[in-house]
Amino acid sequence: MADLRRVVILLLDRPVRNVQGGPFLSSTVLLCSTDDPSSDLWPSPRQVLQLDLSRPLDGTSQTAAVTYVRPAPRESRCQGTFENEGID
Repeated sequence: MADLRRVVILLLDRPVRNVQGGPFLSSTVLLCSTDDPSSDLWPSPRQVLQLDLSRPLDGTSQTAAVTYVRPAPRESRCQGTFENEGID
């Protein structure tokens, strides 16, 4: 099994924790969820965040502006504690 290679480094304009993943909405907009249980960085725990990239991915490092969108939905038929894993 081969290691995954890093494609690009995103330099974020705000701190984030426990980013899980999510889809690109366009070539420069990424929506992602976190499993950050605290609300010291954002208004709520376990956030949905939008990353606005400075340009489409091209293999070089770039900056991204981070914006709080909302708390991540926390609904499931399962019982117990949950970890946000991304956005479908």
